[in-house]
Amino acid sequence: MKVPLSAYENAWEMIKRDSVGSGPILVLVAYDCDAIAACRTLQSLFKLHSMSWTIEPVHNYEDITAAYERHIKPAKTLRSVFLLNCGGAVDLFEELRLYEKPDLIVYVMDSHRPFHPNNERNVNQVMLFDETDDPILLPTSYEARMTRRAQKQAEREERRRLREERRLEKLQRRKKPTIDADGDVEMSESDVYDEEDEDSRDDDDEMSDEEIEEDEDDDDDDDDMDDGGDGMEYDEDDEADRERRRKRGFAQMGASTHAFSSAGLLYALSTKINKDSNEYLWNGILGITDQLIHQRIDRRRYLINLTHFRNEVARLNLEDDEINSGRGSSATESHRIVFVEREYAFMIYRQWNLYESMCHTRHLAVRLTLWSAQGIKKLETWLAKLGLPLEQVKQPWKAMNPELKQLLPSLLEKKTGELDLDSLFYPSFVRKPLFDKEIAASDTVWAVSALLESTKRLKMQQTTDLMSTESNAATAAQDFTKSNFWNAYLALSTQHSDLLNAGFGEAMDLQRAIMRQVKTIMQKNEVGSSGAFRHAILRENPDTKFFCHPLSLCKLAHFIADVLIE
Repeated sequence: MKVPLSAYENAWEMIKRDSVGSGPILVLVAYDCDAIAACRTLQSLFKLHSMSWTIEPVHNYEDITAAYERHIKPAKTLRSVFLLNCGGAVDLFEELRLYEKPDLIVYVMDSHRPFHPNNERNVNQVMLFDETDDPILLPTSYEARMTRRAQKQAEREERRRLREERRLEKLQRRKKPTIDADGDVEMSESDVYDEEDEDSRDDDDEMSDEEIEEDEDDDDDDDDMDDGGDGMEYDEDDEADRERRRKRGFAQMGASTHAFSSAGLLYALSTKINKDSNEYLWNGILGITDQLIHQRIDRRRYLINLTHFRNEVARLNLEDDEINSGRGSSATESHRIVFVEREYAFMIYRQWNLYESMCHTRHLAVRLTLWSAQGIKKLETWLAKLGLPLEQVKQPWKAMNPELKQLLPSLLEKKTGELDLDSLFYPSFVRKPLFDKEIAASDTVWAVSALLESTKRLKMQQTTDLMSTESNAATAAQDFTKSNFWNAYLALSTQHSDLLNAGFGEAMDLQRAIMRQVKTIMQKNEVGSSGAFRHAILRENPDTKFFCHPLSLCKLAHFIADVLIE
């Protein structure tokens, strides 16, 4: 069932209550920056409430099945499972075999839409956190769910009773008339009605009966789901019933979209339980930034979501002039978050140089065909018209002339129209630690995403802040993919800026490889057509290692698609 914003606090109380005397809460986390940021917030909330947990990264649904075999099936006291950015689009009752675990409740924070209909119908074992605020009641205990079932049963009995009464009425109206001694037929006034009226009433009664039977069938379907959720009266071997459930679910699934980020939902939860902080807010900002950068939402949706976070930043962070005037202090937080009205849409330019950043920014590269010599010449001519010497723009951003950096926004605005470019700015946020350099939300997303699909085996960091009271860092380090996950997780911590810096380097290497691959494909005209689809074959080359992961492949596919559209 869906859990609206108004019921978040009740849901958290359920989680806290179920954690008492039970095993560690299992958290299944998808491989993306949004899910990792959400996981950091959730882990911190668990720690605040003295709850134990186990974190398991999942790359696909095969990993979820493996997590079931490893963690859920053998567990005797497991009561709660969290799924972050995964699970909402599949029937979790079947995927996690919830009919074998009647006391297990699955909490889903997944930005993928739509939710599987069977998950929405399962009111007992699947809780889908939603960004809407529908006024529905959340069952808070097993007894409450049993009361609801008893009420539904009573409603069905009442409908059956009414149906029987109508049938008896029908029989009484049709009773045979009496005959007197003279052979005349005696009929009372109440029995005298024309034949058409009788037929009409009979039809109405029959329709009422059919409607009642349909209602009962619908209720029976709901009860099947309820019983399945509680692990009662469900026949595991009834393959026909299971197939019917699958077909009913997939028939109602539409095109895939993305809703509010999982990290944003966790921040909303923290505000509901009065535990909000700048750390959780920053994680929520990373969630929506990740969605924008990887094209899961468009800019219009991003701006709508950004409005909420901008208000939260203003609430939790003092402006520079307020701090300087002595009206407050931000020392209670390890960092401040600052809203940036006009952030450059250039890839990690703070960590790179302006020239390379422009050359590897997708929408700019597509518009100017920067994979070709002609495109590079066009860019350099444009920079000359802006009054930006190549010597300066090829310097690291930190070493670039401060006066040029100050003039850059106005110069870009004046000359953007010459190349028919879209806006080179967008609103975003920057984190300013007390004793470290500022970090942009977009830069962090690029670095974390690159670490997740790194081709290098980075040194596994040892820290007491590891994600799980159960996790074994040595075991995670043996698995290359999981090692990348933990490095990406730790990179979001202010204590591991070295990992974040390594992520910047990985992001640059990946973007260079994408540009080289686009250049090869476009110059050799290797894009083929299959009806409405386009395809390209990646030949074996030194850059092939970068495209063994889904996210990097998606980046390459988006790049080629934009080039074809242009």
